[in-house]
Amino acid sequence: MDIKIRSHFIFVFGLIVALAIVYFQGDSCASDRRHGARRDRPIHLTMGHNLNPGTAMHWAASLFANEIYRKTHGRISIEVFPNQELGTDQEMVEMAIAGNLDIILTPTAKLSAYVPAMQFADLPFLFPSPEAAYEVLDGEPGQRLLKKLDEFGLKGIAFWSNGFKQFTANRPILRPDDFQGLNIRIMKSRIIADQFKSMGANPIPIDFHKTYQALGDGIVDGQENPLVAIAGMKFYEVQSHLTISNHAFLGYVLSFNQKRFQALPEPFRKTLVATAKQITPLQRMETEKKEKEYLDIIRQSGCKITVLTSAREKQFFMDLAFITDKYTDVIGDNIMDGAQKIIGKYRWVDHGNNDPVIGLTADFTMSSPASGRAIRNGLTFAVNQINKNGGVLEKKLRVRVMDDSGIPSRTRANIEKLSRIPSLVAVMSGKISATVLACLDLVHREHIPLLIPWSSATAIVENGYNPNYAFRVSLRDRDVGPFLVSHALEKSNKVALLLINNEWGKSNESAMTRALFDRGLRPETVQWINMGTISAIPQLTQIRQSGAGVILLAADPETSILAFKGMTGIDLSLPIVSHHGIIGGRFWQTAGPLLSKIPLTFIQSFSDTARLNTRQKEILNNYRTLRAMNLADTIMAPSGFAHAHDLAQLLALAIKAAGSLNRPDIRNAMEKIDRYPGLVKAYVRPFNRGRHEGLTPEDYFLCRYDAAGRIIRLDPEEQNQQGEMVKTP
Repeated sequence: MDIKIRSHFIFVFGLIVALAIVYFQGDSCASDRRHGARRDRPIHLTMGHNLNPGTAMHWAASLFANEIYRKTHGRISIEVFPNQELGTDQEMVEMAIAGNLDIILTPTAKLSAYVPAMQFADLPFLFPSPEAAYEVLDGEPGQRLLKKLDEFGLKGIAFWSNGFKQFTANRPILRPDDFQGLNIRIMKSRIIADQFKSMGANPIPIDFHKTYQALGDGIVDGQENPLVAIAGMKFYEVQSHLTISNHAFLGYVLSFNQKRFQALPEPFRKTLVATAKQITPLQRMETEKKEKEYLDIIRQSGCKITVLTSAREKQFFMDLAFITDKYTDVIGDNIMDGAQKIIGKYRWVDHGNNDPVIGLTADFTMSSPASGRAIRNGLTFAVNQINKNGGVLEKKLRVRVMDDSGIPSRTRANIEKLSRIPSLVAVMSGKISATVLACLDLVHREHIPLLIPWSSATAIVENGYNPNYAFRVSLRDRDVGPFLVSHALEKSNKVALLLINNEWGKSNESAMTRALFDRGLRPETVQWINMGTISAIPQLTQIRQSGAGVILLAADPETSILAFKGMTGIDLSLPIVSHHGIIGGRFWQTAGPLLSKIPLTFIQSFSDTARLNTRQKEILNNYRTLRAMNLADTIMAPSGFAHAHDLAQLLALAIKAAGSLNRPDIRNAMEKIDRYPGLVKAYVRPFNRGRHEGLTPEDYFLCRYDAAGRIIRLDPEEQNQQGEMVKTP
């Protein structure tokens, strides 16, 4: 081969080899760079929350993002989306569970749809101080709560603080009764709804960002929120009063999508968790610092600020303590027990383990919450006075309040729990007869004196048990029937019965028809209304067609409201003579305006607006003073209050006479009580072996509502005038 050609060939071949080497080396380097880029490429995480950039929550979220970026040398960057930029709280939770959002800061209540125990922080007046809340949430109880998120694909890390919630309204809120009749905006939560229902308010769930408008338009009268929300949303512009109540902790849960978190290298996971926990106390401090600024803004607006005194706070705490009991099963005994041990270090609580206990099970949150509050107030006031005067057998009486929501099975469950208290001496029942009838076998099996301050079904006391453990200071249907019939006949001899379709309604049907039969009459028609029905017009139409001139009513407040609305709907204005079932709920607030068209009278055994003797005035004035009420303020559902008060006082006399906390001995002593100058009347041998009814028909009278919703006793002359005005042939 020619040397020149051979040299050229060698050159070309060498060039090809060189290029190939360069190519393959370059490809290898590119591959290395690609793999290296996977290892070194920054990890981008997204984080969402619902508060605006000026809040302590967003400040801490930004600090968290910056610290993670610094500690990982830029390997992890976190993009924070505030103010619901990614969606509502619920939408962000769903995104995080699905893996479309890496980190969320969510109010505990918004997680309760997945983990009901997350309602824990909403328990009213549970935490006596921020320090108590922090120790509980950072400790074992809080860790148990966070662990429950695992099954929903979330990794709970820490509880951050948005502050304690406060009350606002257009009138002062100083005591639980101040909520009576108010419409209150709440976030959607059963615990929060029950809290306000039990204080006589109407809770209305409204989206947070629509709250200002709802307050301004008068759709709601008040709300609860931490100061950051009250100031940030300018609620002070549409609310005249702020109460610093610190009644519930608004905690936020910092959590990760579980799969995304576990996919990260372990050193990064440790850094994320450690940094979140390091920032937690800083976030809380920033929240408390900001709250002072918010208070200044609110104060400068002219909104009147009131701080609950320790005495008033205790009043709220005692009145709402039953909610904690009610939701213990939902939250979990292990969480609640652990929390109470910690809280006990911050709030001195005299558990009174050896002191006698009176249990109360009543409806505080469903159809008749006012009845439950009235009974509780009468009972707790009487116990306060008894203890003030030395208690019983050198011990203080205690009250354990439980909510049964008017459901018989819950009443039984509550009494079963109460029966396990070694020092239980008696149980007081609520308004609804069906709940009391459902537990008669239980109280007699456990030998528990049952105190009945409201329920009037005859069979509750005439129950066939010997010895009989049921004692009533209230009306009895067997006696109420003739009483109401006699007054109905003053208006017309054509009587229609409108009754709730349950055991109490049947008890009244029996008593009323018998009373009419004794007078040679029978009802023109008997109409039954089922619980939960939406209209009473079919029954009222039958009454109209019957030609009746008066209606005898025995129904709960909600059903009674349907009756009055139905009567106006079909232009039926017959007078109504009612059992006491109409009170104890929201009847007056809803149906009051209709009473100008439909004459209404109803039976009672006590009215705080009637002429009272010196002893009665003294008792009521002491109660009003204790509850920080004006001396002229009327008592809510006064008969329930008075009956409960007197039953508690009679029980205390029996315990003293028995000289023992043994329940059968107390039962026997109840039958031997001689005298007691009570609130309803001066009792003389109120109970004996053959009769456990503390009241007689001579203690009954008719009442009406006045224009302010007060219960006014009709004197005999007024009763006669009403009868003459509306009497029909």
